Amino acid sequence: MQPGIFHEQFAERRPALFVERLKSVEIDRDDFWIVLGEALIDRFALIDPLINLTTSLDPHFLIAYRFGAVFLSLEPPNGPGRADLAIKLLEKGLNANPTTWQLPHDIAFVHYFHTGDFAAAASWFERAAALPNAPSWLGPLAVTTKAQGGDRPGARKMLIAMLDAPEEYIRRLAKRTLAQLDALDAIDQLTGAVEAFNQKVGRYPTSWQDMVRERVISATPLDPAQTPFAYSATTHRVTLAPDSPLSPLPPTLQSR
Repeated sequence: MQPGIFHEQFAERRPALFVERLKSVEIDRDDFWIVLGEALIDRFALIDPLINLTTSLDPHFLIAYRFGAVFLSLEPPNGPGRADLAIKLLEKGLNANPTTWQLPHDIAFVHYFHTGDFAAAASWFERAAALPNAPSWLGPLAVTTKAQGGDRPGARKMLIAMLDAPEEYIRRLAKRTLAQLDALDAIDQLTGAVEAFNQKVGRYPTSWQDMVRERVISATPLDPAQTPFAYSATTHRVTLAPDSPLSPLPPTLQSR
């Protein structure tokens, strides 16, 4: 492999030439993916075309579809927030690998956590459950999602099952999203504590310390990543701090 080719083209900001050069260089797929990941740290606009190039070169390279979809669907600033492109990529993978249950499962995941289309999520869970070697929990999850839509208990069930995935990045995603669900539950509880302060004192708190002094809470509350929650004395809203590693929270489950 010739690393200079990759980094030189990105340094010059010439992505079209970079892609053309990739087509003429013979490298194994593992080296390609490592270099691609390093090169795209701050180049969100190139993620979709380069991942599609990867999967066109090797249509059975499952990690490219799955990791690529995870990254494409992440909301800013962690990713480009393109759930539509993530779904399109996974559908491409499913066309090339029609018996791989993980791909329709991942499409359902994107709908569940990013688009909020729970009917589509249920349909894709059903499709995944019907494929060979699919885990037994997919069928009941499809039924629950179809009947109730998305909710935090259903999300937790799915994420806990994903903790047993062989891929490390899937396990990391599941752990982070479980922590985000814990943060959402904590925000609900703290919002209740803010209202309790108002009922007790006759006004809304000005800060967490104000609530500590009135013994409504015992200390400044921390999110699961050990970052203090943010509280606005103007809107009386509790949120994640902007610098929390868990930000932003899944938009589809914030009120469930």
